Amino acid sequence: MCLKGLQKSWDEYLFLMVEEGKVDMIKLHNQLYTGILAKYCRDNLPFIPHLTLGRFTKNIAQFLQVLEEAQKLDLNYCCFVDKVHLINIADEQRSIIWSKEFVLRN
Repeated sequence: MCLKGLQKSWDEYLFLMVEEGKVDMIKLHNQLYTGILAKYCRDNLPFIPHLTLGRFTKNIAQFLQVLEEAQKLDLNYCCFVDKVHLINIADEQRSIIWSKEFVLRN
């Protein structure tokens, strides 16, 4: 998987975009949202493979500053993903309630 390029989401998050490996990420997303998790899948929004860098709620000046700094870094990161973590975060998005690691198989 390779990450490159920045994008602001509709709900004010800054994403580092998946450039290579999108198809696999979409497959994984679709597999995760089956069975017991199916009711949590948001059909009204297309899944965009990404890594979240931060959230900038109603602070456009801070967002623009971070975006400019991130663009200067020219982020280009490639890696092999062999596990994922499912994390339950408290409503205020500040603390992890629990997490579980899943090893991916080829």
